[in-house]
Amino acid sequence: MRTVILDDTRSLTEINDQDLNAWTSKLLLGILWKELELSFDRKNPDFGPILPPEVMANFRMLHFFMQSCRKSMTFHGLDGGFPNSLLRVECKRDYRYGPFDYLDDVNAHSVAIRLGNKGIIGIFDGGLHKINFPDFAKMMFEEKPLHPVQFQEVFAKLTYKSLLSLRVPFYVFSHNERLDIHDVSLMAFDTWKKEMGAVALEVGDSLIVAPAIPPDFDGPAYSDWSQADYASVLAALTGTPYDRLFVPPDLVATTLRNDDGTFADIPALESSAQNMN
Repeated sequence: MRTVILDDTRSLTEINDQDLNAWTSKLLLGILWKELELSFDRKNPDFGPILPPEVMANFRMLHFFMQSCRKSMTFHGLDGGFPNSLLRVECKRDYRYGPFDYLDDVNAHSVAIRLGNKGIIGIFDGGLHKINFPDFAKMMFEEKPLHPVQFQEVFAKLTYKSLLSLRVPFYVFSHNERLDIHDVSLMAFDTWKKEMGAVALEVGDSLIVAPAIPPDFDGPAYSDWSQADYASVLAALTGTPYDRLFVPPDLVATTLRNDDGTFADIPALESSAQNMN
């Protein structure tokens, strides 16, 4: 990971989805774990930590996936790939924004990391977004290099879309106890039902656990998009005032497109010397 990410001549496509997922999730969970220990207000410890402890319960599956760093694990998504939505992006270097950026949203289970000329966006949704929108990068920014502010906007769009999700992934787990090998297969996306149970079977040396999902998968995968709500997410993630982003009833400022609809190729300043010229 380190040699690829820090070398501008190399590409994130050299890293497979499983390893990239483990790396991004390790950073996200590490930061969230630290927020469990830090006070929201050091002058008022009674306010509790930055992150409420109960929030971490929503990341148990992500923590399990991360164990692939130390255990033999294979994963299978509905599309045949890795069961999460990972976006690799080429980024421009602009000294005004620094070589590093990190953003996350605990409610959307999303994270964005920009390092040098590389950007990674992860949505830990079982791959729901990449299955529904396989051409997202081509349609949104023509797969061109992004300026740091554009990278933030793309993350905001993906995060808000994830917040609109009406589906959660359900997996089948198989563990060969003798060889200590795990196999994880995405079974389906469905609405969350608390009364759902699971079936456990022992087959030879393996323990198989599968959710008991009733056959009622009809309906939309996402709620309707609201430009006003999206603008709120964009403002929170970029630090830009909401009033500067949103014009009622449905206009939101963008750095990705010019007025004529073409992709906005924003110039980047790699050094302060360029700014002086």
